[in-house]
Amino acid sequence: MDQDLLEDIEEFAYLRSSAERCLERLRPHLAAHANIDSILNATLERYRTATTHDELRSLQGITAALMTAIDWQSPSFLHSIKSQAGTQAGRIVGTVNDYKRDQNLDAEEFEIAFAKEYIDAPLRMRPNVYATVSGMAAFTTVINFLQHNDKTDGAILVGQNSYFENKGLLKKTFPNRVRFVDEMNIEAILEAVSEHKPSVIFLDTLCNTETVAMPNLAELFPALAKIVKRHTYIVLDNSGMGPMCQPLKNFPRLCLKLHLIVFESLNKFYQFGMDRVTGGIIWGVGNDTLGITSMRTHLGTNIPDASARAMPEPNRKLLDRRMKRIDRNAQFMAEALDSHIRSRSKSPLSHVTYPGLSSYQDYAWTKDLNFHGAFLVLNFKSPNQIVRCSKYFLSITIEEAKKADVELVAGTSFGFNTTRVYLTALKAQKDATPFLRISVGTEQLNEIQKLIELFKRSIDRL
Repeated sequence: MDQDLLEDIEEFAYLRSSAERCLERLRPHLAAHANIDSILNATLERYRTATTHDELRSLQGITAALMTAIDWQSPSFLHSIKSQAGTQAGRIVGTVNDYKRDQNLDAEEFEIAFAKEYIDAPLRMRPNVYATVSGMAAFTTVINFLQHNDKTDGAILVGQNSYFENKGLLKKTFPNRVRFVDEMNIEAILEAVSEHKPSVIFLDTLCNTETVAMPNLAELFPALAKIVKRHTYIVLDNSGMGPMCQPLKNFPRLCLKLHLIVFESLNKFYQFGMDRVTGGIIWGVGNDTLGITSMRTHLGTNIPDASARAMPEPNRKLLDRRMKRIDRNAQFMAEALDSHIRSRSKSPLSHVTYPGLSSYQDYAWTKDLNFHGAFLVLNFKSPNQIVRCSKYFLSITIEEAKKADVELVAGTSFGFNTTRVYLTALKAQKDATPFLRISVGTEQLNEIQKLIELFKRSIDRL
């Protein structure tokens, strides 16, 4: 049997058994409610007979609803006759976790598992993990945490290729204090730090822009540790890399003035392509980030209980393997499309940008990475061609896919099973340039080859 197919089967089996285990753990609580117990048994039977990814995805929503069906958003901690704490009876403490918007036991279970599976932390550097309602909620929680704790009294250094929504929010939050810097140029970053002495540095580990910039954190962190003269927070948006980027691996432990906070969306990789619910995560080490709990409480950005329950149980082995498959497919497609575009002098396209290509601006160090991102960018020769040609490309590519009976989706985000194509940052205004992105899925190689051929036909029609 094909290795890709074997991996797909194993991943499918894990996602199914993970949901079944979660339901069975709560059965003693749910079984007391006859109507819910019957739904539980029917759902478990549907899991046992499920054969497609779409079936599992639809069941996840039912599973999450079931696991929280008898719970309360404001659970009781004492009662005279009947508890109103649902599955969490006996675990609720008055004024501590008796209001889920503030303290969510469902989320705590996921946070503990996330830290164990997905964060490589050295001994004595146990990460503090905080789940939020979305990736943007994680970002705004971090900003408010830093502001409210007087950590933003200096200049704010921001990577020029950071996510456009983050850039826009930072400019409005810190008017006239944001300084942009090329995150691919370590010397420029160090010069900016020496000149502006920033209190916070915001960077994306992989930039969702037309340049697909990736800062070299392995070199940057030690260099920053040597020159910072004040307490400086590095805030990393890790949405594009997931567990394939482990910032603590290169973060200096003995530099007491340098602090690290990492956040990312849970929509991209951690749901194994399900895209069932929105979610975000924040983590850091030491006492520096303990106050994020209260800030999340005050902002109301805690992840809902049903969303936490809809997340698959963290599994590093399977997720790493899945992401390596995405990397393989993206590399294969990037090389094929880049070669095809460069062979056509009259094409409005000029080249493909992907960190795994030898033409990438920092290939000297990105070539050694085990993951180069889930998406590649088709670059146009003229900025004036981007929007018009991209929209046309989207329509003809879906048309070609229908003709070839190949599954393809026009839509946003990345990390899914099915490849997507999208015109990104169309409404970014002054904070980013729109760009045409192909987010590669986990398809088997023969399916990727079919996608490449239809993309080539669409390129030729431009």
